[in-house]
Amino acid sequence: MLEVAILAGGEGKRLGNSYKPLLRICGKPILMNMIEKLEKLEPSIIIVVHTEEQENMLKVELEALKQRTNIRIIRDAINSQASLIGLYTALTSSTGDAVIVIPSDTPFLEASSLLRLRAKLQDFDAAIPIWPSGYIEPLIAIYRVAPALEAVKESLSKNMLQISSTLKRLRINYVPVDQVFSRPEIETFNINTYEDMERAEKICREKYAINE
Repeated sequence: MLEVAILAGGEGKRLGNSYKPLLRICGKPILMNMIEKLEKLEPSIIIVVHTEEQENMLKVELEALKQRTNIRIIRDAINSQASLIGLYTALTSSTGDAVIVIPSDTPFLEASSLLRLRAKLQDFDAAIPIWPSGYIEPLIAIYRVAPALEAVKESLSKNMLQISSTLKRLRINYVPVDQVFSRPEIETFNINTYEDMERAEKICREKYAINE
């Protein structure tokens, strides 16, 4: 079974401290939109949150979805606000040998892209999209649980909270973004500011106009 961990523990500091996964884009909360796309893959979904408040908000919002989709909400195992902690929680909560990790503020990420990413794991410890500039997407990636967890633990033991410190310890297949995403700039677009929300709504309007 495909296992997907959605990292939903961040704070929208540039959005008035709004909880980004529940911001409404395209007429519904970002997280709801993402999960509905994932449902066609029949995955096991882990939603990683950081606080009890976030956990409670999602329990209410996702009640209906949980009736038809395998969703678990897991609070960060370590009380520190860092992406590496979210990855650690995802890995320790995984029930499979590999887990796809994605952020909770990418409303246009397509499920088909995650299947292509999974196919690129092969015999590596991880598969991570890479841009022509060399910039990588370690939070839209797939990790083999055992080696990745060992690498994360090693980083944490040295108080190194940057994901880059973990990646150095893994055998990684860096995959060109155009081999993963149909529309790389759109699918990896994430919401950080009010301007981003305006752009996202514009993308929604253009998308629906095309589909009509």
